[in-house]
Amino acid sequence: MNIKVALLILTMTGFLGCDDPQQTKPEAKQPDPPPKVVHHFDPITRSEGNLAVDTATGQMCKTWDWYCAKPTFYNRNTKQAEDSQSYGISCAAVAQMPTCKSISGEK
Repeated sequence: MNIKVALLILTMTGFLGCDDPQQTKPEAKQPDPPPKVVHHFDPITRSEGNLAVDTATGQMCKTWDWYCAKPTFYNRNTKQAEDSQSYGISCAAVAQMPTCKSISGEK
């Protein structure tokens, strides 16, 4: 009879140590936040500090909100109105270009 009681006690202690798999769920790991984009603006020397390139995005931007005084001119050779250029960039492109401040998200 002692053997039966011993076997019963051993089997019962075996069940007491087991956890319920539904109660112990692994904790969901939070995904790492995306790396913060650091904007650094390299001025374009030829533009005398009026244009820069954002090294984070590669986008060209104006260092301050400016525009071409005369966006088009009349070319006597071709007898057509042509887009003026400022620092080797068309004035139409300069008008569409964002400011560096707007790219970096500063207010």
